[in-house]
Formats: sequence, C-alpha cells, structure tokens
Amino acid sequence: MPRGRRWDALFAALVLLPSMLAGAGLGAAAVRAAVACAPETEPNDAPETAQTFSGAACYSGMLPDGDQDILIWDVSAADAAKRWNVALTGVPQTVTGLKLLPITSDPGASPVLTGSPAVELNTSPAAPGPVSQSNLLIPPGRYVLGVSRSATTSGVAPPTFDYQISINEGDPMPPNGDSEPNDDARHASPVHGAFSLSGDLKGSVDQYAWTLSNDDAARAWSLEADGTVGASLYLALQTPDGRLLTSQPGGADGRAGLIDLKLAAGRYIVAVEPSSDGSHPYVLTATSTNGLSGDPEPNDTAATAVPLDPAHLVARGRIGRAGDRDTYGLKVDDTLAKTLLDIKLIWHSGLPKRVCLYDASETQLGCGSGTAGVALSNLLLPAGSYTIGLTGDPSLSDFYLLRVDPTSAPAPDFETEPNDAVAVAAAWSPSVVMRGRLTPGDRDYFRITVTGTPQLW
Repeated sequence: MPRGRRWDALFAALVLLPSMLAGAGLGAAAVRAAVACAPETEPNDAPETAQTFSGAACYSGMLPDGDQDILIWDVSAADAAKRWNVALTGVPQTVTGLKLLPITSDPGASPVLTGSPAVELNTSPAAPGPVSQSNLLIPPGRYVLGVSRSATTSGVAPPTFDYQISINEGDPMPPNGDSEPNDDARHASPVHGAFSLSGDLKGSVDQYAWTLSNDDAARAWSLEADGTVGASLYLALQTPDGRLLTSQPGGADGRAGLIDLKLAAGRYIVAVEPSSDGSHPYVLTATSTNGLSGDPEPNDTAATAVPLDPAHLVARGRIGRAGDRDTYGLKVDDTLAKTLLDIKLIWHSGLPKRVCLYDASETQLGCGSGTAGVALSNLLLPAGSYTIGLTGDPSLSDFYLLRVDPTSAPAPDFETEPNDAVAVAAAWSPSVVMRGRLTPGDRDYFRITVTGTPQLW
C-alpha cells in the first residue's frame, strides 16, 4: 500500500484557529504577477475531482461555510529547476489556510494519499493578505494544493467568501558555485564577501571557504541556505580547523539561516549538509548590512559570549532562529560583589522566553521563564566571571532588552539568590530570623553550621 495519508482526513488540519497564528510572523513577500486568475471549478472538494495544472497559475474562488477547494499541481523536472512564489489572499475576518502536500500514491490510485505539508500559508482575521512564501525550490512530483477557512471570530458570515491563490516564478537561479570535490575544508570552494550561488548536495556535504576583508568585518552578515521544500538541510559556520561557531538545521520549507553575524576579518568554512541521499539542489547566499539588527552572532556558547559593558550593563537582541541561544558575559568585580543585583529581561510580543545564570564552570545557578518579562532578583554573586543565557521562541521582530541592575547592600535577615539548590544554599545563622520571597517555581535552601555540644533546636 502506498505510504501517506488519506486526504479526507486532512480537512480539519486545514481549518486553523486564530490562536494558532499568534506570533506566526508571516509577511507578504513581493510576488511576480503576470498570470491572469482563472475561476476554480466545482466539484473540487477532493483530489479525485480536482483540476490539474502545471507551471505558473492563478485561481480565484469562493469558500462558503464548510467548503474546501483542491487543485493538483504537477511539477515537472524543468519546473523543479526554478524557484517559485506562492501567495494567498484569504476570506476577510477568517483564518484562511493554504497547504501544499506531496502526493505519495501512484497516479490514478484511489484514495489519493499525501505526505506532510511542504508549504503552509495562513491569513489572519484582521489581515486577509496577501501572505506569501517566495523563491521556494519544489521537488518534481504531484502535489495537492488545498484551501479552506475558519469561521469568523464573531460567528457572523464574512462580508465576502472570495479568496485568491497564485503560483509564479521567483528569482532566477544564481550561477552554479558547487565545484566538486568540496566535501572538506581543504577542498572547500572559495567565496568572498557577498555572494549568491547554487549547488546540489547529491548525498554529501558541500563546503565553502568564505573570506572576509577588513571592510567586510565592519558589516553585519546573514547566511541563508535554501534547499528543496520537504527535504531539510543543515547549515554550519566553522573555523578552518573545524571548530563550530554556529549552526542551524533547516525547516520543512528547506531553509536554514544564520543572521546578525559579526565576524572578524579572515577565513571561515560554510558547510551545507543534506539530511538524506539523492539530489538536493540549493541556493546559498551571503548578504550584508551596515549595522546590526540584533545581538552580534555567534554568541551561542560561553566561549562566544558577548561581554556586557561594566559601565552600562545593558544589551539588546533577538532570538532570531529556531534553536538560537544568546549568551552574555557578566564580570563581577569586588564592588559589585558587595551589592545585590537584578537581571531583567524585557520584551513585548508575549512569546515565551527563558533566562539563566551560569558561573565560570558553566554550572547553572538559577533560571526564570515567562511571557511578559523575567527577573532574577536579589542576586549576591562572589567576584568572578558569569554568563547569562537567553532562549525562547524565535521571531525576527521580537526584540528584547537585557539589563543588570545593582540595587542595594544585602540585609543579614533576608535571603539572597542564587539559593535554589543545595550546592548554592545561603548561609544562615540560627540567631537571625530569616525572611525571604518565593516566586512561582522558586525554591530556597539555607545552610546552617552546627558546632559544639549537641543540643535541641
């Protein structure tokens, strides 16, 4: 039996709720519009009765309550060598969803079976679009393209049931820069500064020797690897001796990106690795800007932590990609060691974030999580080096502010942090009545030293 899922089980997955779109960050990319829109033809509620098309296309239609419209997109080998833009304008006041799913069953087989979505677009009740994904690499094959919508949030019928979908050619493929053999750093293909090239992984890693000049080092850089949708790849930035600086696995859309890179002049290795055997075309691009939008990457580890300025213990940044971790170095001198510190993380989106404090041996001293700000308060830290690590849901527009505030001298009768584990238990004299503060998830430990003759306490 062919592998996949029956299409009639996917209707519920196409109808999305507005709460699912919070923080989705879907933007409308520029789409080359040169194809006239044709009306959708009923019946088309199932793949077996759907119209088939190839190449660029544009369709308009209506989605009354409970309706879904389906098309079959036949992607030839010639079309798979191009990049494509997919756009959706939805029904106003609803969540309208578009899904592109590869057909896994044989032509003419019934029922039609599909794999996981290769492309997904969703509009919101407040913004019917268009929303789009641009310059996608679509493998050859047959695809179900389905459109459906939710009800309005008010329960009243929308002012119109009209929607529109379009598929147009994207930007031309850049020149081929994949000169084999380039499977290791010694044979890496040379590139310099800003570049854009195409290649094919063909079951093995491709490596590029990326040289940045002194002028290049004054700029901020982004690296993006765009592979075929549905076939993830892995993008890594390394030193010539193989030390990993930062990396990013690709998503279902085949894309991986490293942003906000601030690198010294010199030579680096950019590695693109496939997730499976076979042909995997890709586009690799390096672009630069005059200034940083977020925190200077790579700073995912203690070794690459961005040092906080002792005179101004404030940093601004963003969790810009899945798996991103921003790390900052905090130097506590003898003066700060006598003062209570508050570490505060502030942002506006409502997406969850987490902040953790580590000592010089990278032992975790304390953490806090939240969706509307996080604070690690009443910290009394011995002189030394520390790191602050930030994680959370990624968003290019969700900037945070990290600050370390000296507050006041510690009080002998009030607990100080970190004291969330036995190893960092706060010292306590039995002659003092100790006070403290418990926040959600907090745990306070105290250490008592008993000397002399045993006695009752």
